[in-house]
Formats: sequence, structure tokens, C-alpha cells
Amino acid sequence: MSEKIMVLKADNNKYLSRISRVGAERIEASKAEADVYCRFVMHDLKGSRITLKADNNKYLAVVKGPVSYIEPIKLVPDADCEFVLERVSEYRVLLKAANGKYLSRNGSYNAIEANKVVPDASCQFIDTILVSALEAAE
Repeated sequence: MSEKIMVLKADNNKYLSRISRVGAERIEASKAEADVYCRFVMHDLKGSRITLKADNNKYLAVVKGPVSYIEPIKLVPDADCEFVLERVSEYRVLLKAANGKYLSRNGSYNAIEANKVVPDASCQFIDTILVSALEAAE
């Protein structure tokens, strides 16, 4: 399993970041500049499946509920932490969550949710692979 550091930018031109809210840690497209909270360790699984680990050392997962938020909450990855990476172009990707829906930016709050059956512009993310996780540790 290879590891890389990934940074994602949403359609609002903001970077995805771990944001602490009262009672929750969410992934939101809210940072103008990429910082440590915007870096995710990407683990390649079989096929085009990946997991993403946030700076808090927890895996991103789909939170089941009325709104399927993406939150960095799992210490050990399970099926809710797996995403299918679909490349749209050289630098644009779609991510499909375990619930079968695409990740997208909620226009009102910029929260990242797994709520789109058919992808639109809010589902496309510009991805940048910075370095391998091993190189970053050196």
C-alpha cells in the first residue's frame, strides 16, 4: 500500500481542510492557502479505491445521518473510509464515498458531504500530490 500526501481544492477555489466545530470535526472547503490542516495522507488500496488520513491521524469517513458529512473520525479505517477516485482530467478528480454518492461542496456552508448521485461542478476537486509520505517524514 503506497502513501502520498494529497491536497484538494474545491470549485470555490478554497482548499479542503479539517475544521473544528462545536461537537464535530468536519472537512470543509474553506482555506485560501493550503496549510497542515489541508494535507491528507492518501493510501492506495486495490483498484481505484483510496483512504485519506487527516492531520489528527484519523481517517476521513462518511458519517451516516440526515446529512452525510465527511469527518476525520476513524482511528482504524473501515468501509466508510474508502473512496473511489475517478480522474476527470489530469488534475481534476471525483471521489465516490461508501454510500455510493459523490463528495461535493455544500454551497451554503462549504462542508464536504457525500450527497450527489450524479456529479456536478461541486463534486470536482483539483488534486495535488505533494510528495510521498515517506519523503515527507525525512
